[in-house]
Amino acid sequence: MARRVWEYNVLTNCVEPYPVYSVVIYLTPQEGIVEPPYIQEVVPGKTAHIFFYQKLELWKVRPQDLKGEGLDGLLPWFPLLEGGNNHETVEDMIAELKARDRTDLLPYGWVFAGLVLDSSEDEAWLKERFTAMREFLEESPVYQWIVEAGGLRQLRQILVRRVQKRFPVLAPLAEERAALLEDLEVLNTTIDAIIDAETVEEVRRILEESIPH
Repeated sequence: MARRVWEYNVLTNCVEPYPVYSVVIYLTPQEGIVEPPYIQEVVPGKTAHIFFYQKLELWKVRPQDLKGEGLDGLLPWFPLLEGGNNHETVEDMIAELKARDRTDLLPYGWVFAGLVLDSSEDEAWLKERFTAMREFLEESPVYQWIVEAGGLRQLRQILVRRVQKRFPVLAPLAEERAALLEDLEVLNTTIDAIIDAETVEEVRRILEESIPH
């Protein structure tokens, strides 16, 4: 991680006329967190580079520290902050976003809350709580991306299952092509064509032509 951040920093400094300061943000506790600075030695004992960057561990940040003016975009992080993995903090986040007219950020809060509230009871509560705000969520591009991603995943699974059931020899090709398809309409069209197909060669052609060269 530290080396990669150093590479990004150096490359960005080379192409942009502005100073660049790097911050590594850890959303949840994990193994292998690297402490700054990054030190590169050309040979043992001979240092070539020392790179300082900031490490931010969200579970050590207090929610009240992110309630200041101009920090609206950080409010969805509330569930990830110190003592934030509970229903009360999620409700606080929702209230703050509504008060600041930033309900467009609610989908981010939903996603981040799901990272730390992961029991079956918490999942049921999150689903119920955010479903009640569907009118706000549906206006958000983020929510639309999430819905589209879910639709893509489901259609990819349908395509692969159709091929596995009728033409199992082509299952590997179907999995490969399904993973590359990003358009809902193309996926639907491909599935319809496979349903109508009668031979292995027909299905092979449909799959091969599903992605333009």
